[in-house]
Amino acid sequence: MPFAGELLQVRPDERDWEGAAERLLRNFGLSLLVPDDDYARVAEWVDKTQLKGRLVYFRVRRSARNELPDLHRDSLVRKLSVKPDSPYYDWLERELAHRFDVACCATQEQFRRELRAITRAGQTKAPGERHEKDDRHRLDDRSRYVLAGATPPRSRRSKPRPGRWKRASPSWVAASAGSSTSRTRSRSV
Repeated sequence: MPFAGELLQVRPDERDWEGAAERLLRNFGLSLLVPDDDYARVAEWVDKTQLKGRLVYFRVRRSARNELPDLHRDSLVRKLSVKPDSPYYDWLERELAHRFDVACCATQEQFRRELRAITRAGQTKAPGERHEKDDRHRLDDRSRYVLAGATPPRSRRSKPRPGRWKRASPSWVAASAGSSTSRTRSRSV
């Protein structure tokens, strides 16, 4: 069972948005993806275990491929790619489209105009006039990054805390560097 962040990366040609994307996707990236077949066992184990920490997990059900919503032309989702051969590909593609379709704004003028938005500095805007910027940690602090392009594979980790280790690239990350936005399995979302 992977963490969502192990299957996601900021596309290499969009690295100038990496810090903002990492900040916005951090909690989602630290979430465990539980296949439907394992759900009952995992839910029971989590309930009876004192975790001494926080765990968020998603039950990932098999489903027919649904149409994705139209993404904003400047959507953060367009700057991400999902590991192409992952059994979670379709689920992640849908979740990203629904949760993180925020406009990446190059200017404050655009930021103020958009309904859902993010700046390179990590300020976010949500419907209902909610704005947030969390500068408790530097935006470029790679030790806190959780997405695949910035962390080593979990097999080399001692604990399931993806943001703690130095930058490394799984093999699929390099392969996706040439990804386009066409709707194929090897594409960026």
